[in-house]
Amino acid sequence: MKLKTYFDFAEDDYRFLQRAREQGIIANSMGEKAKSVCERYMKSIIDKYSAPRAVEDIVCKINVLNSRDLVELMTYLNTKMSLCFSNKTQADLLYINRMSDTLYPGEESIVLNPAGIDKCFMVMSECRNEIMRFEKMLR
Repeated sequence: MKLKTYFDFAEDDYRFLQRAREQGIIANSMGEKAKSVCERYMKSIIDKYSAPRAVEDIVCKINVLNSRDLVELMTYLNTKMSLCFSNKTQADLLYINRMSDTLYPGEESIVLNPAGIDKCFMVMSECRNEIMRFEKMLR
């Protein structure tokens, strides 16, 4: 499979994480990886369907595509593209947005237990489903 788009990369990691989970693999970094999948799903819609004309809007699109912040990506989808996640998914994405803190030790570090990893997988699947819904709306 060729990986060319944000969506291709998101799907590849989504399938990887699903296979790892099916094999019973538990790793703290799975939380950050699930966040990264959500990030790339959102960027896939922005990259494919956002077509700004004004210079400041083009700069805004470039900046958001360079962001790792899910709140910033959700805000762009909502305000610039009129695409809004369900209230539940928005709240869940706020949870998963903190998963970069699973990668390093420190006061802000998060250590996930199996239930926390399950929640990250649930949020990742919710995000994927809503992105698929956006895709159908925009075609």
